Amino acid sequence: MTETEAMTRTEGRHPVFAGGALAGVVGGLVVGVLALAARTVRGDAPWVGLKIAAYPFLGDRVLKPGFDGAALVLGVVDHLAVSAIWGILFALLAFGLSRWATVGFGAAWGLIVLFVMSYLVVPLAGATRVEDAMSVGPTVLAHVTFGVAVGLAFLPFQRPQTDHHRHGWHPGLPLTGPSSSA
Repeated sequence: MTETEAMTRTEGRHPVFAGGALAGVVGGLVVGVLALAARTVRGDAPWVGLKIAAYPFLGDRVLKPGFDGAALVLGVVDHLAVSAIWGILFALLAFGLSRWATVGFGAAWGLIVLFVMSYLVVPLAGATRVEDAMSVGPTVLAHVTFGVAVGLAFLPFQRPQTDHHRHGWHPGLPLTGPSSSA
């Protein structure tokens, strides 16, 4: 395989990863801003919501009301990093769907994220105390909102289905024809 062929075979994957990461960060920002606004309207300490993702690293320190710069930065960075990972996974699964299916899958993806975070990630991180304090309704709504935001943010990176999809090609595989396999 020549250098040009190798570059061509991998170029198509980068927009999926980058688009997924960006879509995840956008989803994380949307949910973060909405949660911050909701906490403020309810009269709750707004900083706690931004610090909460740092719980696995800082423990109960993040639950204290008031401003804590280190906890705030770590919480936001952790939240957005996890959101980016979920966005990349979404992109790998959703690439090639129609625009409507991408957004619809985004809503379902939010519920998948909720399930995996609640029953696997949060318990493994030792943060069940945090999750136990969260109301079910707003948590479900926040995760569906995350998924829809991820789906919408991924649309500029989305590609319509091609004949390759219908014949077994999927995003993780390079587009190759019978003559290029050697």
